[in-house]
Amino acid sequence: MLSIGVLGFIVWAFKWARNFAICWNRLMNSIVYIVLLFLNLNLNLNLNKVDGIFGKLELLSNQQEIEKSSSETYTQSSSITKTISGAKLTFPEHIKSYDPDFLNWFIGFTEGDGSFVIWEKTNKIGFSITQKDPKVLYHIKKKLGFGKVYVCKDTYYRYIVSNRENLEHLINIFNQTNGLRLLNTYNKFIQWSKSYSIYYSIPQIDIIPQQAKITLNEAWLSGFIDAEGCFDAPQRHGRTTFRMRFSLKQKSEYETFKQFPILWGDKKIYLLKNKDIVILTMYSLKSLKFLISYLNKYPLKSIKNIAYNKWLKLYRVIEEGGRGKSYEEIKLMAQNINKYEDEDKVQ
Repeated sequence: MLSIGVLGFIVWAFKWARNFAICWNRLMNSIVYIVLLFLNLNLNLNLNKVDGIFGKLELLSNQQEIEKSSSETYTQSSSITKTISGAKLTFPEHIKSYDPDFLNWFIGFTEGDGSFVIWEKTNKIGFSITQKDPKVLYHIKKKLGFGKVYVCKDTYYRYIVSNRENLEHLINIFNQTNGLRLLNTYNKFIQWSKSYSIYYSIPQIDIIPQQAKITLNEAWLSGFIDAEGCFDAPQRHGRTTFRMRFSLKQKSEYETFKQFPILWGDKKIYLLKNKDIVILTMYSLKSLKFLISYLNKYPLKSIKNIAYNKWLKLYRVIEEGGRGKSYEEIKLMAQNINKYEDEDKVQ
């Protein structure tokens, strides 16, 4: 009994010492991690120009999350199929459903800033959206339930989908009656889906013919404006007054852009075609009022919403004859529309 007792003491003493060492090591690692995080926080006060302690902590935690693995961590093993707004869609099981307004906004945003990537030698495909504003990319990732956000070396951020199952979800989203609107994007999508079938050795996916038209009854245009829209207020030549202006620019989409004057019922919407680039410009109060009404119903989701709200404040001032503001005050408001201060990004 004495021998057993001595032996037991030695064994458990060893285990206690080992466990103590493990706990001590983890405690030290945690302390070092916290110190490094604090130093990183203080050494990167201008990180992405996001002001405020909570903004920095969120950005750091997001960066640590994306550096853990190159895989798409939100991929699920099973999917759900539901009919949403007349279209059969599949999505990850942990996402209960998709909001039709978000899907329409996402498709519009994709047609402005998205990229259907094909590696020509292998036919492997991927999908990406590149932005300076990481918040909108994390919003997309959360709403779709998959994908990954990476920090690029040039201070840009990139949302990427490369997992087979998630690529199939995207094909399903874009391949619907109320899907892609721009002819150039639609043609790229067709080739992209063909490459998907070739790479994974599956039958060719039936692509629904492009039928959708741009309307004011859905969020597609809001997403496209988030990607390509510009709000400003240029000064009239040789005068001390300003004009409110909204513009859209796109390549190879003249026929599509011809819908906009009809959409707003205003012949004073100007279309300028410079080689292969089409620029739509709106100055008239009639058209701009339609635009404001539309964006009240389908708000912008990216950092461009900050510029829009500044533009809208100036619009109200000019609409009411200046509201007693001086020329210098109005000029400063016009100059600051597309300048993003730190406090704006926190909002």
